[in-house]
Amino acid sequence: MALKFKKEMAHKSNYGGTRSVDDIKYIVIHYTGNNGDTAVNNCKYFQGANRNASAHYFVDGGNYVYKSVPVKSVAWSVGGFYSRSNGAGAYYQKCTNANSISIEMCNCVRSVPDKVFDQTVELTKYLMEKYDIPASRVIRHWDVNGKSCPGRWTGKNNSGWEKFKKTITEEGTKVAEKKDGCFAPLKSPDTCDGIEDFLHKRGFGAGEHNLSLIAAANCKKGKVKNALFELAKNGNLIKPDGLNRKDD
Repeated sequence: MALKFKKEMAHKSNYGGTRSVDDIKYIVIHYTGNNGDTAVNNCKYFQGANRNASAHYFVDGGNYVYKSVPVKSVAWSVGGFYSRSNGAGAYYQKCTNANSISIEMCNCVRSVPDKVFDQTVELTKYLMEKYDIPASRVIRHWDVNGKSCPGRWTGKNNSGWEKFKKTITEEGTKVAEKKDGCFAPLKSPDTCDGIEDFLHKRGFGAGEHNLSLIAAANCKKGKVKNALFELAKNGNLIKPDGLNRKDD
């Protein structure tokens, strides 16, 4: 599934201040708690002022992922406290609004439809790669403050949640996690050596033409980053599916 994004931005009264992408440490999965609702209609609801809540993305298994809050802004999605019974709230005060991205799944009251599941997996993997977030830091709203959300995936040993985590792990990104729980993004090379491997690990289809441009023009110590910027600016670095999937 190739991700396509549409923006239906929330009213600014519904989310907080700005942050650096380096602040983002967690991805939190939610559900809207509605039956038959759509991503776009949820976004339009949050275009009204003073809703006192928000999320970055809404998915319903349709043609588009809908973005409601800028990633560099703080969504109001995991605040408050509900319960720590039965293992809930294990990430309370660790995962916060300020250091997380929230994804809301729509139309999931009775079950999580296959198309919603698949789209949530794809979006989660994309965000994991983009912001260097390991699968261990993809969690549920229930894990943060004990709220029964996403409703069908809460509790210990939940088969639906375990399937989701297994899927993003098996098909996921190459984010490396250290023993101390910190994660290490792939290091940018500063010479020609290793640049092809670097590009491929980042998921770019770096063809011979792109690599030769780097080699011919800028491939000297300290200049590879500039070469990459030039290629990206000119549209020569693309995702494997041929689509520019930038959502910011």
